[in-house]
Amino acid sequence: MERGKPPPKSGRRTQGMPPGEMIALGSRRRPDGDGSRSATPPVSMSERKREAPERLQSSGSVSLPKKPKIGSPTPLGKPSIDYSKTIKGGSSKAGSSTSFGSKPASKSFDVPSRDLVERVLGADAREDDKKIESLLCGALGALKNSRAKPDPALYIGLMYLAKTKPMLFETETVVEGVCSLLRREVNISFKSKGNPLVPILACNILMHAFLYEDNWPEIFVKVYIEDAVAERVWVDHPKNKEFVTNIVTAFGTKPIPKHLSVMVDTTKVASSPSEGGSASPSQTDDTEVDLTIDLKADDNTESPTDNTTNRFTLIKERVESYIIQNLKEQLTRRQGMDMPRNLLRLLATASGLIDVRLMIAPKLEMWLHNTKNIREQPTRRQSMDMPRNLLRLLATASGLIDVRLMIAPKLEMWLHNTKLTRPAQELLLSLCINCCTHTPRDVEVMGVLIKMRIKTKPLFNHYLLSVRELLGQHPENLSTFLKHTVYNELSATKNPHNMAILSAIFQHSPERAAKVLASAFLSLLVQKDDYLKAVRALFREIAKTLQYDLGFSAFSLSIMQERSDASFKDLDAATKDRYLKASADIISLTSFLSVTPQVREAVNAYTRGDFKDVEVIRKFQRQAALIQRDSVWWMHTIVPEMYSVAQKDFQDLLQKLLFMKPVEVYCSKDNWPPDKDRSLLMSLLSEVPVEEDTLIRLLIMGLTKEIGLAPGDAIDLVDKMVKRAAVLHTDDSDSFSVLKIERLQLIDALLNCCTYHHPENISLPEGYKPPALAIITLYWKSWVILLILAAFNPQNIGKNGWEQYPTLRCMMEMVMTNNFKFPPASMAPNDAAGEEFKANERQMNQLEREEIIAFENHLASVTITEKNSLLLAQLVHLNPRGQAGRPPLQVLEQLQQLNKVLKLGHMFCRSREPDFLLDVIHQQGTTQSMSWLSELVNSSDTSLDMLPVQCLCEFLMNAQVKGQDEAASSSELPSEEKQREKELQLSNRIQAILYDPEGKPETTYEILDYFMKKLVLVQASLRSRSLQVLDMVITRQQEVAVPTKDPNVPAHLLESHSWLLKDIQRLPNFDTARTLVAESLRKAMQIETDPAIMSAYIAYLAHHVTPSELSDLVQDLAQLIVERLTLLTFLLPKTGVTSALSDANLSNMLQIFCEYLQRATSSEAGGYSWSDTQDQVFVQWESGMSATMHILVVHAMAILLTYGPPKDTSNFEVLLSAWFPDSDPPPKAFLVDTSEEALLFPDWLKLRMIRSTVPKLVDAALLELEPAQLVLFVQSFGIPIKNVSKLLVHLDAAADQMPSALDHAVASKSYMARLVEVQQLRGATGGVRFKRLLSADEPPEQPAETEDDVVVVDDVEMKEEKSSLTVPRPEEELWNRAVCHRQLRKLMIESSTEPEKQKILRQLQKIKAELPFPNELHTFYEHGIVHWANLLIRHIRELQFSSDWSCSPCSSSCSSFLSSFLAVLQSDDGTIVKSALNNLPDFCLLAQGYAPLLLRKAFSRGLEDNLDTAPAISETMQLLNMESAAVGAV
Repeated sequence: MERGKPPPKSGRRTQGMPPGEMIALGSRRRPDGDGSRSATPPVSMSERKREAPERLQSSGSVSLPKKPKIGSPTPLGKPSIDYSKTIKGGSSKAGSSTSFGSKPASKSFDVPSRDLVERVLGADAREDDKKIESLLCGALGALKNSRAKPDPALYIGLMYLAKTKPMLFETETVVEGVCSLLRREVNISFKSKGNPLVPILACNILMHAFLYEDNWPEIFVKVYIEDAVAERVWVDHPKNKEFVTNIVTAFGTKPIPKHLSVMVDTTKVASSPSEGGSASPSQTDDTEVDLTIDLKADDNTESPTDNTTNRFTLIKERVESYIIQNLKEQLTRRQGMDMPRNLLRLLATASGLIDVRLMIAPKLEMWLHNTKNIREQPTRRQSMDMPRNLLRLLATASGLIDVRLMIAPKLEMWLHNTKLTRPAQELLLSLCINCCTHTPRDVEVMGVLIKMRIKTKPLFNHYLLSVRELLGQHPENLSTFLKHTVYNELSATKNPHNMAILSAIFQHSPERAAKVLASAFLSLLVQKDDYLKAVRALFREIAKTLQYDLGFSAFSLSIMQERSDASFKDLDAATKDRYLKASADIISLTSFLSVTPQVREAVNAYTRGDFKDVEVIRKFQRQAALIQRDSVWWMHTIVPEMYSVAQKDFQDLLQKLLFMKPVEVYCSKDNWPPDKDRSLLMSLLSEVPVEEDTLIRLLIMGLTKEIGLAPGDAIDLVDKMVKRAAVLHTDDSDSFSVLKIERLQLIDALLNCCTYHHPENISLPEGYKPPALAIITLYWKSWVILLILAAFNPQNIGKNGWEQYPTLRCMMEMVMTNNFKFPPASMAPNDAAGEEFKANERQMNQLEREEIIAFENHLASVTITEKNSLLLAQLVHLNPRGQAGRPPLQVLEQLQQLNKVLKLGHMFCRSREPDFLLDVIHQQGTTQSMSWLSELVNSSDTSLDMLPVQCLCEFLMNAQVKGQDEAASSSELPSEEKQREKELQLSNRIQAILYDPEGKPETTYEILDYFMKKLVLVQASLRSRSLQVLDMVITRQQEVAVPTKDPNVPAHLLESHSWLLKDIQRLPNFDTARTLVAESLRKAMQIETDPAIMSAYIAYLAHHVTPSELSDLVQDLAQLIVERLTLLTFLLPKTGVTSALSDANLSNMLQIFCEYLQRATSSEAGGYSWSDTQDQVFVQWESGMSATMHILVVHAMAILLTYGPPKDTSNFEVLLSAWFPDSDPPPKAFLVDTSEEALLFPDWLKLRMIRSTVPKLVDAALLELEPAQLVLFVQSFGIPIKNVSKLLVHLDAAADQMPSALDHAVASKSYMARLVEVQQLRGATGGVRFKRLLSADEPPEQPAETEDDVVVVDDVEMKEEKSSLTVPRPEEELWNRAVCHRQLRKLMIESSTEPEKQKILRQLQKIKAELPFPNELHTFYEHGIVHWANLLIRHIRELQFSSDWSCSPCSSSCSSFLSSFLAVLQSDDGTIVKSALNNLPDFCLLAQGYAPLLLRKAFSRGLEDNLDTAPAISETMQLLNMESAAVGAV
């Protein structure tokens, strides 16, 4: 359309705009679609392909927004500043707002607003670039002229074109035209920023046009600076954020983080359309909202910052030069505005002069706009905004180093200007954030910042905040800032805020700041002037300012760093020496300053008994120990390399660093610390823990010749440090280690320092090897040091010393037992061992003296003897792993004193791994009374916790015996009560451990293991005491009865042994020791002789046995049943006499065997190893069941069955039916190793079965017996009449079937016939045919053969293993008479009728007249027939149990019997004497009145021939006690 033509019709206008939709400029991504080139990168105008949008051809009318009502523009204006002069070359091609009106005037072409889009798209379709530029320039000019009230059709059309054809806005002319919209016009009122709608539109058009361009034109930066330094109409507007952010990248400035930008709120000065506050033309809120919707309609992709990148890399230098030059000019111009108020007052006074008036008139406007020079707050915003905006622009440009240098000197002035406070704070923060290069220019900036003197507290807080940000911008910033602050503090013009700045630095990086501070101090100390006093004062002030929250350890370690720079090496010796001493002084001062007020308060509270702040003290002590460790490292590695120090000076420095010098040495420089604090500080710093590295380095320095520290001095230092640290140990400081050592090399290093080295100028003879000698004072001092270290480190030093160093072991035992006599009890348990040890010691001492004198003869020029020897009293043989040496008396006294103060013995006793106390107890337990153990337990109440449970158990075991001894020796009642209280305390302690639900299972196991082992000892007293203690510690009164199933025992036994039968299973950790208890009780059954205790053991095992333990249990129980027949008579029921206890024992045993049989015959039964198969048999039943078991187990089951059924017959019936089934044949047994058939029930067992009252057993025993067996069995006594009748019936059958075999089996037919008659008189039936057979073959001349030929055997003599023994012929008659005498005695007792008794008595008197019975026993022994003598003793014992055998002291037969036995004891044959001793319990039981005599004779014979008579005497006492208990029960 040409200019002057009438506007197009409405129908054509409807095709120019899309109907019913808003045209929005996307700020992120160009939309895809027809007619759009957003998907392609920008190209030049000539290369573009014009396309007419298809939507224009089909679109309807355009819906325009309603025009808002606006006010009239203000006519007041102000000439704008011409910024075009600042452009490169001084030209104004596009610098001012008027330049666009002249240059593109010839190109611009005005069209109606509604036809703009159509005309531009048409020109684009014709590829008429000039026409497009003319149209756009005309539209931009029209928009510029109407910026106060822009035409909606016009700016919407431009928006549509920018969105659909962004390439049209990339030409230079169009860009200048758009940028002209961003400049402020002269005719706009200065009171208001005006309507920002047009600049917003211009920014978004440019952003959309150059979104994908990597290089932007310089004009963008220029218009940004113009608006930023002026009213900031569009720079701060949020809708231009993306465009502005991309421009700001030209400055290279780091933005202020969001969390810091909140603290510096500068958004209040940002302009917005609603904050104009004037009557200038502006859009209403509705228009603004509509425009916002239009511009952000397509903002559904990434955020604006996603497209932020540096677009000015190619013109970086030109842009930076322009920025710097412009800002310099701005700062120069602003200086004229800051005219002082007093000068203006003077001009007002002189305004009467015409020349003055002419002078001030041109500048009055500028002065009026300066708020500092006006009394009242002005109403014009420009006078306020211009300085603020300049500061904000400077903050934006602070990424440039020249800008930072430019603004740093003026920052202090701006900060103190109340009108510029906020922008100045922002500028300061931005300056610190961008100070990140650490170039010399940045260092200069930091120097200016350090010298700033801030007056108000809010400003200073912001200053510190900015400083903390500056410290993190570059690694070297902290070092530079801190050093400059320190130097400023020591200068004449110091900043009063230096301490606060240092505090901020230490808050930022405490450890690094401490290192840098140390470096700053060292740089001052190395100067020619002595800065030590000033540095000490400054350091104290810094520590006080930081409230002593300073890394003292890191600071001191930094002081000790090695310096290898040339400047230090070139220093003279005097300066180096002063530098070394000053460094040591600063290190000592560091330790003093580490005693903070908190530490002092904690120490005062600790002395009052308040331990709540003890951790503060511990932390301080650890820190002091680390400083001392580092100091020793410094003296060992750094000082010898950097300095040439004399030996005396070296030792003085080392002692000073370890605080072994007088306190005056530390305060001589400035009299600090004060007098009132010196003693406390020295005490706290000297008594600190010692690090392992400290001790080892001291010893290594002593062994190194190049270092000025003698070995003796090194040991003295170590001795002092170890003893000082040991004092810190308390009972409640187990977790705080004061002397922790891990390397065992310290032992060798310490002992090597004791070595004596002869003078190097003396040469020894060739081939002579000098002995290893040690200086005696250092030698024993080293052992004392090792003793202390061993107490604090028992796991390594203690264990190694205990095992490999006898001398140290000896000293450890001394302090543990508190017995400082040499040698200790473990080395000399008795007098003989003590004499032997002393003899060896004298021999070693003599050899040592000879070697020392011989060695000294090689060193001296004269002959050396013991009288004139100088080394003999000073040296000792150095053999630490050899025999323990005798400590000197002063060493023993020192050990005693140390043990009293440090409680070294308690520390060794508290160690559990290794357990030194247990070792001492085991060594001394059998030979010493261990009174020291009582003292150890009684020494303190906490000893019970530190002692192992084994020691508590040992003490409790001996408590009763000791209590009895004390009661016998003293009648004082308080001592007895104290002993009982201690015993009760110990028992309660052990009981608490056992019943602790959170206790360790291992502890319960250890306690029960200790006492259970006592139950298998031979000494009955120890077993009894162990049972008492177990009852004491396990029996506990239950508050709430726990329902449990009690074992099958009588109530009195359950009550007397409740600890085992009820309480032990209630222990929380009993499952851990269950197997231990079972094994111990099984072993105890083979030793114990008390029937009640045995009954309790059996009841427990029957109730608690597990399937895995069943096999071992039945074997032990079978051994008890088969071999301990004497004890079995008290455990199981007797014939006709049954008690509840014996019935319960029988029931429990049957239960055990029944469970075992069921398990053995099941498929889950385990096998046996090859070594166990020698006594194993494979039993097979007819039903198909089979089992492999020990032969004794089978015998034990059969023996138990012979006692008859108990009250509960279930288990009895199971076993009886298993071994003796009713319908099936009995089981068969086979040897496991040879597979041969084995005899399950031997003859001696069959005899017991025949004697039983169980018919099935009797029938099974009589089944398939040989005639010889029948003859033997019929001669046995104790068989019931019914069973004798069965025997006689079987003899009758044998007389009919096998007469010859039966005749051959009878040795004395007359005796046998007489025996049958006697049995028939008793009521037995049968035996008629057997008696007839005997009478038929009896010789006529001897119709009534006497009983001399009778052979009677019992269950013992019928065992298979003894069946091969025969009586020698000369003694056979003697044996027959003795047995006949016994038999007749028994028959008389069992006889029920008086005539029968009279008849048997006459025969007995006849045999007794011919038989001196006691002499027969002696005869048997004299002829070596020990077996038959033993059998005779057993017969006599059986008679005594079953008859009225008289063994009273007044019995003549008993006297002759005892004389015979005593004669046997005096025999010269040792075998006979041993056999008699084996029968000693039986004899003493028969003759209880003579038991003391027999026991004395047996004991005397043992002493004479060195025989072990203790087992026989012990068993005798047990039997006598058991007999007494049984009689009392009856």
